[in-house]
Amino acid sequence: MKIEINRRSCLKSGQCSYLHPELFERDGDDFPIAKTEQVSESLIEGAEEAIELCPASAITLVDES
Repeated sequence: MKIEINRRSCLKSGQCSYLHPELFERDGDDFPIAKTEQVSESLIEGAEEAIELCPASAITLVDES
């Protein structure tokens, strides 16, 4: 699974990086970026929570199989 962030939709609220710093960090323009290419099984729950809490629905989890 891979995290994708739609920068056009993102409101830069910071909720994802604040609640799940193990998955997200901020770039120089304050947009969130995923810290990992592949989300491990142990981090899937956190990724799903970030998706649910994103006020802009800008985060998705994509299955690359």
